[in-house]
Amino acid sequence: MIPGRSSSRHPLKLSLMLTLAFFSIACLPQTRENPYSDLPGSTEVRVTIRNESPRARDVYAIWEGASRDWLGVVPAESTETFTIVYRSSGIRFSGGPRVFVAVYPGDQLEMVFPRVGQVFPPRRLRPS
Repeated sequence: MIPGRSSSRHPLKLSLMLTLAFFSIACLPQTRENPYSDLPGSTEVRVTIRNESPRARDVYAIWEGASRDWLGVVPAESTETFTIVYRSSGIRFSGGPRVFVAVYPGDQLEMVFPRVGQVFPPRRLRPS
């Protein structure tokens, strides 16, 4: 090594350290703030899915103008209840009618997938 010159390894070490720092920060869990968290009372909606059909269903809650949430799998001929964070004033469910139903924080909704026949929009069990 020539006196007064830095080793060529130091810039490589520095760039490697910066790259690792960047990726460790990028991999931190991301938290999305709920814009409705300042509302009084509950910011959750309870959804009961009654699956009367002979096959299991993957169920998603689709929020009007927002995202969709995977609720889970409801086994054939069974009922599951899910609690989800309120995101929007309208909601619909995958496999159901393509119409949004009004929903408010604290609501309890029920969605029925019948064995045969038409699937109707969810109904409110307990309004807030």
